[in-house]
Amino acid sequence: MKSKSCYKRGDVLLEGMLWIGMGALLLVALAQILVESKEWFRRVAHEEGIEMERMEMHY
Repeated sequence: MKSKSCYKRGDVLLEGMLWIGMGALLLVALAQILVESKEWFRRVAHEEGIEMERMEMHY
């Protein structure tokens, strides 16, 4: 009986570690997406700004 409870506790610990690992991976992925989207927005805004400047120069 005692070994069974120890085994169960180990399973719970392992499961907890898996959940923590999955959560950390999700956070890293979200952070990566946020950084990339920010870079993309900055690049698009920069290109739009260049387009605006060209338009203003034409008028």
